[in-house]
Amino acid sequence: MSTVNDSQPRLTVAVLGVRGQAARHIKLISDTSSIHLQHAYHPNKGKFESADYANVPITDDLGVCHESDVIIIASPSSAHLAQLEALVDYPGYILLEKPAVESRSDIGQLLNISDDRKSRIKINFNFNLNPVAYALNQVLDSGALGKPIHASFETNHGGAFRDEWGNNWRTENPLGGSIYTVGIHYVQWVTERFGTPAEITVRTSNYAGNSVDDTGNAQLIWDDGLMVNIWTSYASPLKAQFEITGTDGYVIYDGFSMKLYSPRDTFDEKGLFATPAATIQIEEHWNDAYQASLGNSQKVFWNQVVTETYFDPDQFDRDVRVMGILIDANNPKLT
Repeated sequence: MSTVNDSQPRLTVAVLGVRGQAARHIKLISDTSSIHLQHAYHPNKGKFESADYANVPITDDLGVCHESDVIIIASPSSAHLAQLEALVDYPGYILLEKPAVESRSDIGQLLNISDDRKSRIKINFNFNLNPVAYALNQVLDSGALGKPIHASFETNHGGAFRDEWGNNWRTENPLGGSIYTVGIHYVQWVTERFGTPAEITVRTSNYAGNSVDDTGNAQLIWDDGLMVNIWTSYASPLKAQFEITGTDGYVIYDGFSMKLYSPRDTFDEKGLFATPAATIQIEEHWNDAYQASLGNSQKVFWNQVVTETYFDPDQFDRDVRVMGILIDANNPKLT
């Protein structure tokens, strides 16, 4: 497979969005010589007249984004469906930030678009390309854990206590809370890895006092007994911790390194069960791992565009339905 490099014509890109995840995409594009940021769309261009945005080609005309080879939709998820509808005749590739949409009706409409169009839209669950996710997959594939029994995923930061958080789009919709915008990464990863769960329950809480709950937990249970807890918060000190326990070992990532403890039959000098020896699988700070995952997702996407790779419509459908799994879960605050 050929790759994006300086010898090839530059891809032109339009990013829908300017701040947040869009800003991260824009920064990565500016650092890639073979990719050119042609447009950055925002419906209120007047918000970005400061010197901080002097070098960002901001437009309030969504129509001009049709000029670009590639479009990245990194706007608030509530805007995704309307923007996709406005781009219905766009012939190029689209990288769509998760969640694809945020309502049951929007999910239904997105699932009904043609397979031809689905094959040119990739939903960006960039945790799949995170060095930590790679390491977890390698441990699972090695068989060192035996049969998985339980897993937990927790990532938090304290953004909800910042003064400017009240102006964040996440505070405008109950589905903008952390379990739906961050936890969805892990829901997608575990359902791809282990299949569709038999049960899922979601609970959310509010600790910073904003209009939308800032903390959430999702519990997924499979028919074979596997149980996964996903806990995320915008009202906690920065923390990243993942654990998977199996019948023959367990693996723990603590935000800095990942250690595998195996095998189960480890004993001390008295013949009692002892903690298995730990072997380091990866040393990677979570902030670095997250940045790498986003960079990796862009690199893979650029190369798929250059090689005119078409995406699997069934994968598109599965990625769209992940939000439906969370929406349909038993969360009394949404009923």
